[in-house]
Amino acid sequence: MTVVQAITLAGGFTSRADRNNSSVARLADGKEQRYKVPLVDIGLGRAENFKLQPGDILFVPEVSFKRLVASRGVGRSVCAFI
Repeated sequence: MTVVQAITLAGGFTSRADRNNSSVARLADGKEQRYKVPLVDIGLGRAENFKLQPGDILFVPEVSFKRLVASRGVGRSVCAFI
C-alpha cells in the first residue's frame, strides 16, 4: 500500500492537514525511524509515491492556526474564523 492509497482509505485530507510536514514512522531493528513524506510533491507528480510497510504509521499533522490564517490571506485578524 502507498501513502496515497492509505490517505484515500482514511477519507482524504482535512482542510487543516499540513501536507508539507507529513512523515512515516517505521520500526527497523528495534529502532524507530522517521521518513519525511513530500505529500504535496507526490500529489503533483514530482515525487514517487511512498510505499508503506506493515506496522508503519503515517502522520499528517494539522497546520498551526497562525499558519492557517496566513495561508488564507486573512491577515492577522483572528475574528475572520469566528
